[in-house]
Amino acid sequence: MLIKAEPVGDLPAISRLLQSTGLSQRVDKHYPTHHLWQGTSIGKTLEAFLVYILSENDHRLYNVEDWALGLERTLSWLLDEADFQAAYLSDDRLGSLLDYLSKDDERWMSFQRDHNQSLIRFYDLDNGTDQGPLDTVRIDSTTAQSHRETEGIFQLGHNATGLALPQVKLMLLAIDKANLPLALNVVAGQNSDDKLYVPALEQAWEQGLKSKGVLVVGDRKLCNQYNMCFIADSGNYYLGPLAQRQYSREELMQAREWIEQQQEPAERVMRQAAGSKDSQAIALVKELPAREIISADGTIHTQRLFGVCSLNLRKRQVAQLEQRCQTACQEVRLRFTRNRGRKTIKSVEEAERTINKILDKHKVAHLYSWKITLSQDPAEPCSVELTLDEQQNNIEQQLAGWRVMATNAPSDRLSACEVVLCYWEEYRIEQHFHLLLTKCTSLTPIFLKKENRIQAMLRILMLALQYYNLWQYTIRQTLKSEQNSYLTNLVPGNPGRKVERPTTSLVLSAFRSVQMIYIMTDDHKASVHLQGIEEHHLRLLKMMRLPTDIYRHPWEA
Repeated sequence: MLIKAEPVGDLPAISRLLQSTGLSQRVDKHYPTHHLWQGTSIGKTLEAFLVYILSENDHRLYNVEDWALGLERTLSWLLDEADFQAAYLSDDRLGSLLDYLSKDDERWMSFQRDHNQSLIRFYDLDNGTDQGPLDTVRIDSTTAQSHRETEGIFQLGHNATGLALPQVKLMLLAIDKANLPLALNVVAGQNSDDKLYVPALEQAWEQGLKSKGVLVVGDRKLCNQYNMCFIADSGNYYLGPLAQRQYSREELMQAREWIEQQQEPAERVMRQAAGSKDSQAIALVKELPAREIISADGTIHTQRLFGVCSLNLRKRQVAQLEQRCQTACQEVRLRFTRNRGRKTIKSVEEAERTINKILDKHKVAHLYSWKITLSQDPAEPCSVELTLDEQQNNIEQQLAGWRVMATNAPSDRLSACEVVLCYWEEYRIEQHFHLLLTKCTSLTPIFLKKENRIQAMLRILMLALQYYNLWQYTIRQTLKSEQNSYLTNLVPGNPGRKVERPTTSLVLSAFRSVQMIYIMTDDHKASVHLQGIEEHHLRLLKMMRLPTDIYRHPWEA
């Protein structure tokens, strides 16, 4: 008798969810299996690799075969491949899969368009109407670094980490409904963001995004004149804050004065925080007089402007301004105090350089004037008297927390409060980057060497990110419709804790204890016994729109 236990965990749930959208069949349709390709098809191989990525939160190739070796019977059942072998997921074979998927960009574009449209239909994400709220997409960039020589698409450039490593730049576009990532554009790491929005939008249109009537939300780099005119000319709408190049500091001060002169005060924007039953004020908003912008071909577009003050940001900036002033004054005072082991400043020129350096470091040089007095005693440093410019300080206080936002969307489709609330959801795109780089697929650092394989890997990780967010959307939507709008038995060590906004990873981790015991008797009769499935697991399966018998193996006794 042969007995073997395999920790199936969340594998049946992930596999059945992938199969419910027809992924492997769609891949095989666009990528017919070559006659020299042996074993599981391209589509089934990709499906198995995605199961590994989503279950293990890892995309590296070298460990997949070892993982499959301990799950051969389970993967054979899930993939419906009687002759499945762990060698079908070796790093060499997965490398060939990456080569195969990177050969023809047009073929991948065709597959991605077909796949995206299928997901949108399957999860009912298209409202199909020009009335009501606008279809919203968000677009932003991030960088992925690697320990390698600077070459090809890996170049040195600005990044948030501050590490001087070669990097690639990723431009991601996602639709708001279901927070579904739709297109990922990969470019060399030294490129500036403002020139990447138009190619990303064009790629998204190729891959299934509606080409008309969509609201594109982004940061200040989206809202330069070229990008705004391109979006308006294409029949779509933009929304984002304006940089000083588009709306100067002097214009912002004039806008503040204009708002104060109006009979109707700025409107308070209320928002209900996650997990809270009460709404709270998050911002003030006032629509400013509109202006016209002219595109390169002479087309004139009307641009609506909004003065927006984030209340929390204003509070922080006022406190930070006061702290910077105090710290700068204290450092200047200490620097001009005699101290053993430190050079004594005796000349006016050296004193001015020192003062400017300290004030510039704390970004308050424009707020102070000073008077330098030379000491009569050569051993003593000169003295400095700093004077705060009250007018400039008042301007800083007044502008704290204020910015100007712009859109070309009509007022009947996007009100002033909706402008603020829509932009306030910009954190959604950052969640994708968090999942892509560290949490769900652990992209960084990038270990692959060949650029074509990196491109193909990013395409696969994009698929993983899509499914991760769609499952999370499905679970939360189902949870809202239930009387008990929370889940339990999800948090390790605290099974009674109520989770109102579960994540995909948290739900899948609840299945970790599930295992299957395969028994092969001496007379070659096979059976399987399932262990670890409890009542809360069945509820989770229903919330993911899965039948509760997906863990039932054909051999089960």
